Amino acid sequence: MDLGTILQYVFSGITVGAVYAMVGLGFTMIYNSTSIINLAQGEFVMLGGLIGVSSVGLFKSWGLPPYAAIPMGFVIALAGTTLVGLLIEKVAIEPTDRLTIFHYGGIAVVLYGLARIVGEVSVPVAVVIAAVLSAAAYWLLRNTSVPSMKNPSVLQLVIITVAISIVLRGIAMFVFGKNPYFMQHFLGEDPIRILGATVLPQTVLIVAVIIVVVVIVGLFYAFTMTGKAMQACSFNRQIAKLMGINDRKMILLSFGMSAMVGAVAGYLVTPITLMDYDRGPMLALKGFGAAVLGGLGNGYGAVVAGFTLGILEGLGTGLISSGYKDAISLIILLAVLFYRPSGLFGSTEAAKLKEF
Repeated sequence: MDLGTILQYVFSGITVGAVYAMVGLGFTMIYNSTSIINLAQGEFVMLGGLIGVSSVGLFKSWGLPPYAAIPMGFVIALAGTTLVGLLIEKVAIEPTDRLTIFHYGGIAVVLYGLARIVGEVSVPVAVVIAAVLSAAAYWLLRNTSVPSMKNPSVLQLVIITVAISIVLRGIAMFVFGKNPYFMQHFLGEDPIRILGATVLPQTVLIVAVIIVVVVIVGLFYAFTMTGKAMQACSFNRQIAKLMGINDRKMILLSFGMSAMVGAVAGYLVTPITLMDYDRGPMLALKGFGAAVLGGLGNGYGAVVAGFTLGILEGLGTGLISSGYKDAISLIILLAVLFYRPSGLFGSTEAAKLKEF
């Protein structure tokens, strides 16, 4: 295998590695504020891609040229996905010890849909069924499940994120369909030749934008009061609350920021890898691997580890087989969890102190 071929696999790995890096960074943001692993993080990437490509298609149908439709689609993708992240925190994460009108409204809508689709009943009958069963669900949950969710454990919150992932995937399937979506490259498709290998301008754009995002996030944490407050919550939420920091707002902000970061990755990578409703779970698993490999809670480590995983996958595709590329990340994740849980860039002492 010559140098050009090796570089070709490296460049292909950098593209997917950039996505893993962004997903890992999103994991880190939420973990630092809540100490939970958000297994719906991959769905943020999926939503960013699908909302973005749908928006661009809509703007083009209105007669807008690509140079205007693509930036506007980017804004819509970020805004829409960030809103979803904020709603998830407000509806599913924050009120874990109580049920709000949003929960019962959602239960009623689901029951109505099931009655109409599965039962094939009329609209009035479906409304009555949804109302009666929702009232029964209210009584059952208020007397059984909700009291057990006072001060929920980390495991309970992680299970909630799994449910969120399934719900988002189902909604995306109904809204966008099952077919993959494609979007034109932003900077053209003429490849750039480097030492016998070729790299797409879209890949260069992805890497450049991700570097900018990482720098902005780093500056936010280092030089803003809100960023410092989020860092305080990452070390010890109880002490941060005693110092007057509103930890609920910090958690809400972390979900919004992680959703935005995922949307950036999803929007940029769609022209190269396509995007469909079922892409989230594997991306979440790879991003979690990057977060663990980089040292859970270490944002810069997650970014470096994400690119590392992507490059190893790219090389594995050429040296072994493309059918085993997903197994490479999983093997590395298992090895890290077994032999160095603190990650390559994490501190064992700091991890023990944070747990204490």
